[in-house]
Amino acid sequence: MEEKKRPKAFWIVLAVLGLVLSIGFGALVGGAAGYWLGRRAGVRVEREVWPIPSWPTRPRWPWRIRPLPRSQSVSGAVVTSVSKGSPADTAGIRVGDVITAVDGESVGKENTLQDLIRKHKPGDSVEITVQRRGAERTLKVKLGSQSEQPDVAYLGVTYVSSPS
Repeated sequence: MEEKKRPKAFWIVLAVLGLVLSIGFGALVGGAAGYWLGRRAGVRVEREVWPIPSWPTRPRWPWRIRPLPRSQSVSGAVVTSVSKGSPADTAGIRVGDVITAVDGESVGKENTLQDLIRKHKPGDSVEITVQRRGAERTLKVKLGSQSEQPDVAYLGVTYVSSPS
């Protein structure tokens, strides 16, 4: 008996079809796994930033920093990011800290964090008071400068003003 030979085009189409199906399946499984793992990580980060027991177990928007309840409200600047190697990073300021004072002057609507930092020069040491998980801490920070503005003091954080 003679064996039937299939044309090369058949094997090429079969290989391409298998490749497309495996890529599609891999993308679907990888996307679902990434979504669920990322969602759980967001909940964990949120609880580390604002550990408030009255929140539901699974918040609707886990990647947002939620404000403190009015009873626990603190006036200041909520740190949303810290630049690696910056003076703030060296001093131990973390995401989620609320900076409440710089050298004893409170951070608020009339004195923003930027205004209080810019009163100093690069190389000055300042005491920054932060609220972290309900506890107040005072950190010594030696201010730096940026290459774009060498004469302006630099802390190395981005922040949002907390409502008070």
